[in-house]
Amino acid sequence: MQPEIDQSLERLIHQELRKLPPVKAPEALSARVLATVRARRSLPWWQTSIWQWPSYARTAFLIALAIAVAVITGSPWWAGEVAANYSGPLAQTTQLIGSLGNAFVVLWKTLLQNVVLFGLAFTAMLYLFCLGAGTVFVRLAVRRS
Repeated sequence: MQPEIDQSLERLIHQELRKLPPVKAPEALSARVLATVRARRSLPWWQTSIWQWPSYARTAFLIALAIAVAVITGSPWWAGEVAANYSGPLAQTTQLIGSLGNAFVVLWKTLLQNVVLFGLAFTAMLYLFCLGAGTVFVRLAVRRS
């Protein structure tokens, strides 16, 4: 099903394209691109992509992210023991945060977990449907009669 390529036509097109002069970018475009590159270079590290951060900052961020995910997803067993034994001036605040955390865990386990799981399953199903439909349409469009 490969289209037959005329070698002489390909050679002729290649020769004609090589005769054309190189295209220069407009001065205004070049100036804007250079200004954008300079502006990105002058940004502080925390406003750049995470891949450009220093390694210590990336490590600290990933550790903090792992702790946040562990607390949110229902593993407050270690935080609950610390809060139960704490009797300092912020004990009420700690108990309030613990209560809110427990309420979120109950909501997560009863309602949100199912919604998220079914939502992900539905999204995956729609993705596969679109992938299959796109494949069928491309095959029909490319097929030679």
